This record gives sequence, C-alpha cells and structure tokens, in this order.
Amino acid sequence: MTTLEQAPNLNLIGAIYTGNSENTIPFLIEMFGRFAEVKHSMPARQIQYASDDGGYLLFMGVEVECIEDVPEGMIGWEIVGDSWRIIQRNEVVWQETILWNWLDMSNPERPVGEFRAKCPAAWNGSGLPEYREFRIVSHSYICAASSDDVYLVDYDPAWPGKYEAKKREILELLGPDVALRIEHYGSTSIPGMPAKPIIDILVEIPSLEEGRRCAIPAFNTPEVEYWFYGDHMCFIMRDKVTGIRTHHLHMAPAGHRILEGLAFRDYMRTHPEDAERYLELKHRLVMEFHDDREGYTAAKEEFVRELTDRALVGSESGRFGQD
Repeated sequence: MTTLEQAPNLNLIGAIYTGNSENTIPFLIEMFGRFAEVKHSMPARQIQYASDDGGYLLFMGVEVECIEDVPEGMIGWEIVGDSWRIIQRNEVVWQETILWNWLDMSNPERPVGEFRAKCPAAWNGSGLPEYREFRIVSHSYICAASSDDVYLVDYDPAWPGKYEAKKREILELLGPDVALRIEHYGSTSIPGMPAKPIIDILVEIPSLEEGRRCAIPAFNTPEVEYWFYGDHMCFIMRDKVTGIRTHHLHMAPAGHRILEGLAFRDYMRTHPEDAERYLELKHRLVMEFHDDREGYTAAKEEFVRELTDRALVGSESGRFGQD
C-alpha cells in the first residue's frame, strides 16, 4: 500500500490525441519532434497514457523536473499523490482527485501506475463518461539510442543459455502465477539460424490487466522500455540506458495470435529447406531495410504467415496455454 509519504510526483509536458486508435503514428512522430521545445534533462523519459472508455484518448508527454513554459499547443500534467492538475499556457485549467487502480513506488524516481479520473468535457464528447480509466501504454527514453539498425550475425551457441538465464529472472520477478509459461522463440531459438542478436521471449500471462499491474513495476528500470500494443505487451531490454537491444519480452494471454510464433519456431527446427528459404529472405531484406526495423519485420510477414499456417495444421505447439 502506497502511503502519502510515498506519493508520486510526476510532471509531464505533452499533448492529447483523440480519434482512431489505429491512426496515432503521425501524432507520435510529431510529438517526438516537438519534445525538443520542452526544457528537460537528457536522457528524458517519455510516458504515454491511454483511455478507450467509449472513445480513444492518448496523452504523450516528456518527464520534466517542473512544469513551466509549456509550448503552444501542449499541456502539462502534474500528478502529486492523488491530485491531478492540467496546465496550459502556464495556468491551471483543470484539477481533480484521481483514484489509483494500482501504483508502484519501489523505484521512486520512476513512479508507474494506472488511475481513474474525471476528465475535462472537451475530451469526452457527447454521451461519453465523465470518469475515464487511464492505462500506461509506454515509457521509454526520447534521446537517440544506440544504433537500432537491422543486421544479422552467425548463430551463437550461447543464445539458449542467455534465454535460460532471463527465464529464471522472469520467474523470480513475476512468479509462476503470472508467468504461466515462458518460451524462447524467434530466430535465436532455431539452431544454426543467423539472426539479429536479440533474444525473443514469449510469456503467457493470466490477463493483460494482471500482466500490466505486475510486470511494469517488475521491469521498471532505465534499461527497459515498455510498450503496450492494445492486445499484448512488449518490453525492450537494453544493455544500458539507450544502449543496444539484448532481449524482447512479449506478454499475452492464452490464445493470442502472437503465440503462434512457437509453431513457426518448431517448423523451422524440423524443415531445413524452408529454414534456408527464410534465411535467404532475411539476407535480402536486411539489405533493403537495414535502417527500418518495422519495415524489415513487415516485409517478412507474408512468408512467416504462410509457414505458420502450415505448421499449425495438426500442431499443438502454437496452441499456447490452451487445452
């Protein structure tokens, strides 16, 4: 239980997006560019809160020591304990009490939590509720990270051991009631397959709500970025703050499509001809998308989907957590 003495003090300067939740990319890109207008320390944490109670709302802000000189078109969020103030043009335009659904202060310099609050009418529109649930959908750093370019290295026999070490850490942090099942997947899980040197891990969780409540505090360190994609969670783990990626940790409840990656993994392990085709595709796409990680992943989707569907026929490996 968080006491008043442990109450969070979180100051953010950013902006609100309302609209289609699938069309946020232009807003996010614009905000990352505008954060240069905000007085903040580097590296600075960016945090996003979202609500979809009858209509989608997203706040994206950069953490600051104090809210001052709010740029035109932006607002400040000041959360102290259970008090929430919204500041615009250096004036308080909204103040309400918030109810914490959960709050973690084990790392007092990085408070994290999700809350419920009454919102300004301008955010809600006709027929939408006054009170909204806000979930944290990301926290990471806005400064340039070490190169995230796409590149492949030869298969490393140490990869399975690195997975096992991280698996033990995950179990220790989350416990078996939250980390229901943990699996190594992706190219580093396929013996002999060259890959990006990042260990991909799948974790089955009881629900997204319980996963967020337990996992976000557990991995709330400067070396770990958190992203919530609406139906699954991803933690990007680096060797240091804004350093190189070492692990991708994906969490989802049973039945989520991302867990079908296990069927693809098992198929690649037992079908060397298709594994060779996959490697040829990856080498070709690295040349084309070496500086575009999202484009590289998207360009593989058709091939991966085709073989995953083939693998799922009569396979149990992709039925992650199902009877």
